Amino acid sequence: RWYEDLEKQPFSKDTVDIVLLEMRARLLRFCKHFEVMHQSTTSRDTSKNTRKLYTNEVDIVSQLAIYIAKNYMNPIKSSDIGKAIGIHPDYANTLFKKAFGCTMHDYLIKERISHVERLLITTDRPITDIAFSCGFNTISRFNATFLSVNGCTPREYRTKNDAWK
Repeated sequence: RWYEDLEKQPFSKDTVDIVLLEMRARLLRFCKHFEVMHQSTTSRDTSKNTRKLYTNEVDIVSQLAIYIAKNYMNPIKSSDIGKAIGIHPDYANTLFKKAFGCTMHDYLIKERISHVERLLITTDRPITDIAFSCGFNTISRFNATFLSVNGCTPREYRTKNDAWK
């Protein structure tokens, strides 16, 4: 979404400010339980509240997150994500889980559902169009996923949040 907002013409300073604030908030939330260690660090902190990544791993994780952010609306699998940036999918998933506390698949689903929620609230597009445009291959998979995340159907979600329009 940030990428799309920044591509719009004419270029708006307000849009840039909003995108930067959203990105900053997301990164701060990510970094709250995240510590970068240098390769030479030998001390071990056993705190379970902090995830630790080496500096070279941070770059890989950021590439994975960027790939997901740019491609979540496409029908991709977790194994495709690691391959796309040139690392083994299992290693990619291990690093991702270490950084984000969830698998790439779970994160991909969160990205898709977040976009679906935005579209349900801000548009009148048909739910099936929204589902397919957000990367879901089947309506049954979309409905099951949405229900498990939100505890209601997409139609119920739209009705419940209709006050935002």
